[in-house]
Amino acid sequence: MPYIFVVDGTNLKKCLKSRLFGVPNTARAYSQILPVKENQTLFLYEYGAKRIHGIYKAKSGVFTEKNPSAGPWTGRKRDEKAGYYPHRIEIEITQYYQTGIEIAEVERSGLGLDRHSFNGKSCVYITEEQAEEIINLLKKANPEGPSEPPTSVPLQSNKKPVALADLSGEKEEKLQVLVQQNIKKLGKLGLEMEVLDSYFNITECMSCKTMCTLDYAGQIDILGMDVSKKFVVLELKAGEAKKAIVRQLEKYASVVRKTFAQENADVVRAIICGSSSRELVECFRQRRIMAFKHDTDFESYIDFEPLV
Repeated sequence: MPYIFVVDGTNLKKCLKSRLFGVPNTARAYSQILPVKENQTLFLYEYGAKRIHGIYKAKSGVFTEKNPSAGPWTGRKRDEKAGYYPHRIEIEITQYYQTGIEIAEVERSGLGLDRHSFNGKSCVYITEEQAEEIINLLKKANPEGPSEPPTSVPLQSNKKPVALADLSGEKEEKLQVLVQQNIKKLGKLGLEMEVLDSYFNITECMSCKTMCTLDYAGQIDILGMDVSKKFVVLELKAGEAKKAIVRQLEKYASVVRKTFAQENADVVRAIICGSSSRELVECFRQRRIMAFKHDTDFESYIDFEPLV
């Protein structure tokens, strides 16, 4: 699966020089880098210039750096606040295109990827089709072809296991990480899936109330794909699920159908919550929404049981 990492202009250069991509020391950011696997295609979105750069490939899986203050992203207060981006992957530059493409060009392609896709994000999932279009646009913007990449100055990594207690975040943000780390447990209960993205941004036209790429409208807690290649919209609640979640799931499923219509139009809707009323459980059953109750300490343990 392809991914785009979000970075500013200063740290973009450091990413390429060190051959490392990283995200802040928060549960929210960590959950976004977790789905990235070795050998997957990667890009960088430079949010100041609103440009996408590439083409890169993940050379390792996700790891946590024990001494992140050793570099490469240091020297600024914003870097310190982010914990020096300790959750990282090693990358290689497969083709270095000096000129990035403006996000406006990608928006005009009509593939459901726009500047709102990167709001509050550290890492963003894109489809193979979206990645192919980005590559085509990069080639068009660089008719002379790829250039010689920046000289690599690698850093010695000192890896350590990650502990949720070390990540800043609210209960639901830590629940997000625990669910991803224990996603196979859901497979035993009938929801066998892989995680594609967390906090996946959706947009809505506020004037006509139909889904399109105009205004920010919310985030899908977990976007996944099941074994039959159906997209999965999975919402998480640390406490009790409320009735509004039903409409929310329907809305999110609708935008997924529209955004990824050329990939797959089928969407599974699911929720994991701390509790739910009998009436709501019956509503889940009638609308064919998969529902699970979690048992967790929000730090290291989680288990699930089906509600329907």
